Amino acid sequence: MTETKQRFNEYMTKRELKRRFLINDKFIGRFFPAPVKISTAKNSDKLRDAWPVSVVEEIMQRKKFQHDHYSTRGSEPNAKKRKTVRKALIRASSINTLFESVPNAGRNFVLHIGPTNSGKTYHALKRFAKAETGIYLAPLRLLALEIFDTLNYNGVFCSLLTGEEREDVPFAKVLSSTIETCCFDSHYDVAVIDECQLIADERRGQHWTKAILQLNADEIHLCLAPEAADLIISLLNSINASYTVNYYERLAPLKFSGIFKSLADIQQGDALIAFSRKKVLAIAAALEDMGVKTSVIYGWLPPAARREEIRRFNSGESTVVVATDAIGMGVSLPIKRIIFCETDKWDYGAYRPLSIYEIRQIAGRAGRYGKFDAGEVLSMTRPEHIQSALAKGIVPLKRITLPFPQEVITGGADLKIYLEEWERLLLDKTFRRERMTEALILLKFLKNDAAAFATEDLFKLIRCPFNTSDPQLMSYWRSCCLAINNGESLPLPEGRSDNLTDCEVQYRAYEIRYRLANTFGFFDDFLAERQRLCIIINNLLIGDKTMFIARCKECGKRLPVTHSETLCNDCLIKEANKKAAL
Repeated sequence: MTETKQRFNEYMTKRELKRRFLINDKFIGRFFPAPVKISTAKNSDKLRDAWPVSVVEEIMQRKKFQHDHYSTRGSEPNAKKRKTVRKALIRASSINTLFESVPNAGRNFVLHIGPTNSGKTYHALKRFAKAETGIYLAPLRLLALEIFDTLNYNGVFCSLLTGEEREDVPFAKVLSSTIETCCFDSHYDVAVIDECQLIADERRGQHWTKAILQLNADEIHLCLAPEAADLIISLLNSINASYTVNYYERLAPLKFSGIFKSLADIQQGDALIAFSRKKVLAIAAALEDMGVKTSVIYGWLPPAARREEIRRFNSGESTVVVATDAIGMGVSLPIKRIIFCETDKWDYGAYRPLSIYEIRQIAGRAGRYGKFDAGEVLSMTRPEHIQSALAKGIVPLKRITLPFPQEVITGGADLKIYLEEWERLLLDKTFRRERMTEALILLKFLKNDAAAFATEDLFKLIRCPFNTSDPQLMSYWRSCCLAINNGESLPLPEGRSDNLTDCEVQYRAYEIRYRLANTFGFFDDFLAERQRLCIIINNLLIGDKTMFIARCKECGKRLPVTHSETLCNDCLIKEANKKAAL
């Protein structure tokens, strides 16, 4: 057994393999090579047996493995029922089945292929702005808001629809929407689907697959990175679609400028990138402690608060912006230099290094055309990783994410079995499943109460998107579920209004309320309360950020922004010595 220590989740542990696919040790011994040892948490000493995901996928795609795997499952509880469910899921999730439901099969696709800052979305939107009816589908509500604002500012009446808000503009014939809230019932003359390379994303790619295959529009513009060109073209060929292809080059050159040594070297127009709210606020606090006015952008910020932070940076009220990878998806910001403060990202319960695609997508935001002659990229840690990713050629994406076929869920169906069997489906090299992990977590959280709901209602409830790792939001969601089942009014979120974290959690709870109210036809009239929380959040962000400066939880010593531990080096040594003495 290889005694190497890995801390990145490009691996699947034996525990997860057995749990997800019902594989026993004997079966593993027959098909799998000797495992390696990995840690499942950052800098953890606890090691587990695991295999690279690529190895697991290759083994599971073998016909012998699939035959023997399904044969061994014949003796499990509900085996006959599970086999029927598997067949229904496979049949309903095929590309041909998804495409058969399209009302207008005579669609024409226009592909806009290019790297970040190449103008591909700009050219697609030029055609969109002239449409009689149209829909723009964004990967982020932040981008949907930007397109909404830009079109209306330029005299094109446009409405807005996201999972958190709706704004109907009088006389508007076009709509800017997040891809998750896409309306498939309407017909459009022109549609624009942005960031189509996300079709390969395991968490969200199903929305792009469904939009490309099922959107009812005469002319569909697909904007995508070069990495996804072969994948998207093969998908269109599989449904015999007609398409034209436009290629674009980056408008301003991008160069790697080496290591970023100190926050003292900060410049106007810099964007510092981290991958957690805590780290973003800690870096912003350190900068403001130096007298540098800072904007922040991260996923937990309400849309209106993010819009205000972007306005401050665009107008020059703030000198720099500290952000998560949310800025990598087309949001227009006058960034001269991208500075990576971290090169690892927490994902699916473990830390992993940024992928080549992620690095390029984020780095590409530097050097906005028309404002800067070139873009620069620097890194505070592992600069060789960033430099290597930028220097490499295009690495094609290989797998399309299939959406869970909701139509197979009928009255009286055992929802848990459908979700479990979907998670265990063994697909070929071209496709991967939409992950239903969050839905299973919510179903389990309801426990015995789940039996009281109609199957269709239960499925809608567990598909409500929110952070399931937050116990307050989980508790609030459950309260809403029980209220809906009892025919009662949805409860109001509670919390303090003098603390940034509490305000953000309250706002997220109101988002849950808004989503469920829309889904089940309740009236939600608490827009004013959400706006009030946004104002408080804006004021807290503009105010003193000293409380967010990273400090050692043991001695209180201030920590460098690149420090990844909660303890300073001295306290880490003391803790290690204590363990050694035991």
